[in-house]
Amino acid sequence: MPYIPNVLAAVMANAPPDAIRTHLASHVCEPVLWQGSIDALASLLPAARFVEVGPRAVLYNLFGRGWMPGRRYKTDAGEHWREHICGLIADLRNGG
Repeated sequence: MPYIPNVLAAVMANAPPDAIRTHLASHVCEPVLWQGSIDALASLLPAARFVEVGPRAVLYNLFGRGWMPGRRYKTDAGEHWREHICGLIADLRNGG
C-alpha cells in the first residue's frame, strides 16, 4: 500500500518496512510537513474527505478557509456537539 511519511510529504508507492521505521523515527526530531502530506493524500484519493477528531480543530483551522474547501471537516462544535456530529455524519453519507 502507498505510504505518505509526514516528514517527506510525498507518496511512497511501495515503502519497505525499514523505510517506514526510519520515517516514523525521524518524525520525532524533524519538521512535520502536515499540509504537504494531506495534499499528497488528496491528490492520490480525489474523493477523500478529511475529518479532524477532537477538541479545538487545530489542524482544521491551521491552513485557513481556502484550503480544501468541502473536503475537510471537524468534530469540535462546543456545546452543540451532538447536532454537529449528526449533521457531519449525514453530510459525509451524502457524499460530502
